Amino acid sequence: MDAEELAGEAGLAADARATQGVRERNRAMRMAQILNSSRRVFCELGYAEYSMRKVADDAGLHLNSVQHFFGDVDALLRSTIHSVLDEFVVRFRLIANGSRLPARDRLEGIVEENLRVMVDPQLHAFMTHTWAVAVHKPGIARLLEQLYLEYENILTGLVLEIAPGKSEDEARVHARLIASLIEGFEVVWRYAPGDPPIGAVASQMKRACLSLFGTAP
Repeated sequence: MDAEELAGEAGLAADARATQGVRERNRAMRMAQILNSSRRVFCELGYAEYSMRKVADDAGLHLNSVQHFFGDVDALLRSTIHSVLDEFVVRFRLIANGSRLPARDRLEGIVEENLRVMVDPQLHAFMTHTWAVAVHKPGIARLLEQLYLEYENILTGLVLEIAPGKSEDEARVHARLIASLIEGFEVVWRYAPGDPPIGAVASQMKRACLSLFGTAP
């Protein structure tokens, strides 16, 4: 094979790689479009009225296009819930590990990020519907268990930094208490009468979380 033939084959290979790259980018963009629509439909309607057809309509796509990427409605819902909750886990991990701030300050940062859900009606609706559907869908329940374990591991690591004398089991209990305090208050804050300023809520929530292991100011 002469140099000209080699160059031709190299060019064809490069063209094939470029085409494949374009296809992969287009696929990723279309999947993101579908997941965004799925999130909107799930937030607005809940699981009882959620369907692939409604997601397709919201995305401006044919139903078979959505089915091509996600198969069935349960797979689409799992992917939707995973994509949203995984974003939370990634942000929590960045806060916990992404700076040289004291562990106490990083824990407060995670509290603040959690409270952001309370003031975002769409995120709050998403979490409420997710908890509800997990009661009836074992696959969703397992997904939540997996993601909550990752969240718990992040909090456990911070608790051990703040209170290194604790055992890992003790720290894990405190991590669960912190998560329960935040998410339990989210429900109460949303449905209880009155509307306390979110700044005051954040300050008290930080103190409450830190007081669980005796380090509140």
